[in-house]
Amino acid sequence: MIAAVFAARASTRAAAATAEAQRATARISSEPGQREQDRAAFAAITDRLKEEVSEERRQRRLLTSYVLDMLRWARLVGPDTAAGPPPNPPQDLDLTPWHVQ
Repeated sequence: MIAAVFAARASTRAAAATAEAQRATARISSEPGQREQDRAAFAAITDRLKEEVSEERRQRRLLTSYVLDMLRWARLVGPDTAAGPPPNPPQDLDLTPWHVQ
């Protein structure tokens, strides 16, 4: 019964999305110059997303290298050995998501 309710909701959403896509297609084909505007907007959006993804990948690489450095340091430090200072994070690593305010 619950599965039927979810299936009905999904089909309703799919029908609404299809109708919206058809309306958008009709709008694009009916308005002069709209297609070029949409392409320019799409290009701007994809360029921005590419920049954000490349920055996120860069930050993930830096974070991964820092975590690996911490793991290497933790392997050297045993329960009965004096711990040296932990490694510092890379300069370019953005740690603001982990700061508690």
